[in-house]
Amino acid sequence: GELLPRLSTLTRRRRAVCFCCTFPMVGINELGYPSSSIAKGLQVLADTIRQYQPDTVIFFCANLHVTKEYSDSGAGKYVTNPKINEVNSAIAKLADGKNSFYIDVNEYFDDASHALTAGISGDGVHVYGKYYREWSLWLCTKGVVR
Repeated sequence: GELLPRLSTLTRRRRAVCFCCTFPMVGINELGYPSSSIAKGLQVLADTIRQYQPDTVIFFCANLHVTKEYSDSGAGKYVTNPKINEVNSAIAKLADGKNSFYIDVNEYFDDASHALTAGISGDGVHVYGKYYREWSLWLCTKGVVR
């Protein structure tokens, strides 16, 4: 996918900033790939990050669900909540619980049916921009003490 070519950008900027934590997350467009390939790409990314930032804590982020309506509609061949759950399960297995962790923002944005809450997205896939601040504040509650 597109994930691996972006590594060259990371390696060029590797010493510009020291990160205490990183939050890798795949985009919705990656869902067309097998879950194992997505997880492998994230593992390569994490290994590269560790090469240049060995003390960073890595928080592997779940992919956001889509609304139930969008998931059930078949509008996106691979963009369904069952596929997202499959990918998220593969991503969760990357976390070792010591230097890397899995966090699932769906606990914040999901409705009772475990789908993206209707009304916070115009297309059923992407949250409105005004929710990114809430998302970032939620992420700040997921730190670890070392």
